[in-house]
Amino acid sequence: MKKDAILIIMVLGLLMLGACSKNTETSTTGNSDKFSGKLADIMSSGSSYKCTTMQENNQVDMYVKGEKVRSELTTPQGKVNVIADENQCVWMWQDGNSQGTKLCSETQTTEDSDAQVQGKTDPNADVECNKMVVDNSMFVPPTNVQFSDLSEMLKKFG
Repeated sequence: MKKDAILIIMVLGLLMLGACSKNTETSTTGNSDKFSGKLADIMSSGSSYKCTTMQENNQVDMYVKGEKVRSELTTPQGKVNVIADENQCVWMWQDGNSQGTKLCSETQTTEDSDAQVQGKTDPNADVECNKMVVDNSMFVPPTNVQFSDLSEMLKKFG
């Protein structure tokens, strides 16, 4: 179970990091409140959206506000929530669980690391989005969850 959770965490974390790459191909419908295109384009728009995509036969709902993204991956076991904020950190936990994981990146994503991320996951996830007001509280980690710092653990092995 822990191995699967770590794998899900890493894939979603890589998706968030990879989503920072730029792609100019987007399409919008006649309604300016809807967007269909790449997650990176939504993030660079500066607007707030609720987006949906599929990942390994699971629906992922994403709440985007500028560079902040909250992803909720619905699985048969429950919801795994991922929060990324402008401080290069991602918080991950499962609803109803008092334990979570925090992962921070010390450096900005470079073109070389973008290529490595692209080899593992699709950083240009296709999303269907609707504009909505996204409250800043969506990006605040819950206070009733104790977070283990995965970046500190990785430093011990590196």
